[in-house]
Amino acid sequence: MDPEALNNGGEPNWAIMLPFYGLMFVFSFFAMIIGVGFKAAFFRICKQKEFNEAVGDDYLYFFKKPYLGKTVKVGAATFLITIVAYLLCVLPVIYAVVPISIINVIYAFNPDLSVSEIVKAGFKLGNKKWLITFGLMLVAGFLAGAVRMLMCFIGVLATSAFSY
Repeated sequence: MDPEALNNGGEPNWAIMLPFYGLMFVFSFFAMIIGVGFKAAFFRICKQKEFNEAVGDDYLYFFKKPYLGKTVKVGAATFLITIVAYLLCVLPVIYAVVPISIINVIYAFNPDLSVSEIVKAGFKLGNKKWLITFGLMLVAGFLAGAVRMLMCFIGVLATSAFSY
């Protein structure tokens, strides 16, 4: 810790903190968009493998011309829902995590729906099956953590997406 940073009586230097928070906000926004695109592509590939469709694995499918705009809009909607949930004193994030995770799956299987229809469907299904979905996410996260520890923490690479 830098002792010079505490010379102001422990007050933060806002000239440094505001740009940092701004960059963090922008980085989080773009990370959410990229995450939505990759998760949707992953679920699309899983569906194709399950139905034995002879299509190549294209993880950039939702970043191409016809879907790029919608991917940005779905990512922005997800980001906005998350920010609003955090601004409401963090507890609503526990509620919103289930519909947000379902929004990715709905977008992957129904890319022709509008963004508002995708969000409505995510919240409708998330409200209907909230406890089961949250419980499964909790158990899957716990089991993934146990596997990570058994694999000497290098298992993070193999099990990081298991709880999604």
